[in-house]
Amino acid sequence: MRKFRLKKNYPGSPKIGSVVEESDSVSAYIYEDVENFIFFKTPKRYVEDNPEYWEEVIENKFMVSTRNSAFLNAYSVAKVKSNYKCNEYEELFDSREDAEAYIFYNKPCLSLIDVLTFSNSECCVFSLEKLKDLVESKQNA
Repeated sequence: MRKFRLKKNYPGSPKIGSVVEESDSVSAYIYEDVENFIFFKTPKRYVEDNPEYWEEVIENKFMVSTRNSAFLNAYSVAKVKSNYKCNEYEELFDSREDAEAYIFYNKPCLSLIDVLTFSNSECCVFSLEKLKDLVESKQNA
């Protein structure tokens, strides 16, 4: 969702620095200040076509791809713009830490042989800490 920040006042506008956010349900940008009971709604064209008054707020996101591509290895973190459109094999995250946690819990790195030799062969009992260390060592290898 796109966001814009007001950089110059005009009659009826919110205060300078206010950020309007694109609405899903209507073709408009909305600013809400619940504390002061202020609600501002303006058509998209008024915001997008007036760079003298509004500047787009570009927020970075972090993308993890589960496939290799020409410029990116699978399961590596890449910084992208907030309006980046993901493919079905990509995931977007708000922080690098969230992206790295996704990789840790979703990147395949253990083979069946790793698991069988690591576990008690009779009942597959694992030490969670030892398994976590094994996963980290395999992912960093």
